[in-house]
Amino acid sequence: RQQGQAACRLTRDAIAQHDQAGRNKTVAQNFDIAPFARGIQRLQATVRSQSHPSVSSRACVRHSNDQLVRNTDWGRFATLFYGILEPVAGRFLYCNAGHNPPLLAGDGNGPRRLETGGLIIGFAENAQYEEEAISLAPGDYLVIHSDGITEAQNESGEEFGEARLEALVLQGRGSAARQLIDHVFAEVSRHAGKAPQTDDMTLVVIRRLGPADGGGNGPRPPSGGSDRASP
Repeated sequence: RQQGQAACRLTRDAIAQHDQAGRNKTVAQNFDIAPFARGIQRLQATVRSQSHPSVSSRACVRHSNDQLVRNTDWGRFATLFYGILEPVAGRFLYCNAGHNPPLLAGDGNGPRRLETGGLIIGFAENAQYEEEAISLAPGDYLVIHSDGITEAQNESGEEFGEARLEALVLQGRGSAARQLIDHVFAEVSRHAGKAPQTDDMTLVVIRRLGPADGGGNGPRPPSGGSDRASP
């Protein structure tokens, strides 16, 4: 279980979440996880090497994909969600390479799935990717999660599911990011009951602060506004 919360005061920051194919099966069946651990380390190093303030989200994902495909001993693929956050402007530029779509939710708006991007990485060289720029209004939430959250099963084999997660995000509007994180993990645990956990659970919640939170009193941008771009 991993969770993330940070007070962002930077001009520009990068956020990435990935999931390597086959890892949950390896853990569940007690196979040798060392090759997968090495694969994750290589994936993280590759993404870091391509991450730079002057590089767009789609370019980082495209270059990371090509590097992994060219690496003859990689031999597997992964999902990747990569975003660039500009906290002061409330702008978020992202590219989703086959990852669970993060959720964007705000006052009066139902959760919107961030799906713009392209193919999983490490599968095909020269794959093309799109990116999208969205506006985060004060009070908006961005919820980035791994499939260990939505695919957590109870003893009857029923998954927690996207619908439950979306409902929790809606219910949690107005609460602090930490409170939403704790509430989601508590509900996933309650759903699973005594069923064993077979995959890692990673959850990152970003909430743009408003005047009541001490986050400034600048003009409110259009909630959920977006622009898409592709090569």
